[in-house]
Amino acid sequence: MAIFGNYLSLVVPICWIIFILDWSVSSLFVKKSLTKQGPGWIIWRVAVALFVILFIRLNKSGALSFFRFSFQSLFSFVIPGSVLTVLGLFGAIWARINLGRNWSGYVTYKEGQTLVTTGPYRYVRHPIYTSMILMFIGTILYYGSLIISVIFVILAINFILRTGKEEEIMIKLFGERYKEYMKRTKRLIPLIY
Repeated sequence: MAIFGNYLSLVVPICWIIFILDWSVSSLFVKKSLTKQGPGWIIWRVAVALFVILFIRLNKSGALSFFRFSFQSLFSFVIPGSVLTVLGLFGAIWARINLGRNWSGYVTYKEGQTLVTTGPYRYVRHPIYTSMILMFIGTILYYGSLIISVIFVILAINFILRTGKEEEIMIKLFGERYKEYMKRTKRLIPLIY
């Protein structure tokens, strides 16, 4: 049973490392952006990646135990947290595969951009954000950390706000086609929102 626990302790950090690697490699094969993004975006992305890896490592080692709250002492959320994080990772990768070269790590116009409505885009307009929020929820349950909860809630709110910007761009690019697509799908949560 201890061996299972040792492997389980690696699930969430490995999911985040895979996510960051996938995000980084995917960004090398996208269509040319028609809007410029300064070097600050790359620095920010690297800083966030390093922060997530470092924080998860410090938190798991107990170095940040002062910030932990103890709902895990009442119930075990390690397995559900792991499952949600893995599902979120698969959802994000599935969405990126469907976007293909249209994907971008920031809000931009792409040269020759196409409207993607297949795969997870049949159900929600922003499945990568949905998947990342699912990963955040899984990570919060897995670690039971107050500080990681606050950070991930702020990031989730940022994603929700970014959906509006992205939809403005999509309406400019695709007009009525995108408005019709908006009527058929929800923003982040299938059948709900």
